Amino acid sequence: MKRLACLCALLFAGHTMAAGTCSDATFSGTYVFGASGTFLEAAPYVANGQATSNGDGTGTLRMDYSVAGVSTNVTENFTYSIDANCHLVAHANLAGIPATFAGNITRSGNLMYFTTTLTGTSIHGRADKDQ
Repeated sequence: MKRLACLCALLFAGHTMAAGTCSDATFSGTYVFGASGTFLEAAPYVANGQATSNGDGTGTLRMDYSVAGVSTNVTENFTYSIDANCHLVAHANLAGIPATFAGNITRSGNLMYFTTTLTGTSIHGRADKDQ
C-alpha cells in the first residue's frame, strides 16, 4: 500500500511541476527549422531557414522555400502564442498565403514541432534553438 501511495504522489508531483511551465517567453531567440509536405493538395513544399523570436509573441522568419520546384527566399514577420501546457499557435504567410501553425515546444524552449492547419495543406516541421 505504501508503494502505491508513493507512486501516486510521484505521478501527481510530476503533473503539478509540468503545469504552468510555458509562456510566450519560452520561444525566445533564434531557431533553425526545416519543414516539408504538400501545399494546397498538389504541390510539393520544402522550406528551411531561421525563426527569430522576441519572446513576446512576435518574431521574424528568414527562409528559403520551394513550391513545386520554384524556389523563393523571403523575410516575413510572424505572431504566436504559447499556453501553459507548451502548445504553440503561430500565424505567418506560407508562400504568400496567411496560414496558422500549431505545435508543441519543450519546456526548455530548445525544440519545437509544428504543422500547418491551412486547408488542403499538409506541412510538418521541426525547429531547434540555435545554441
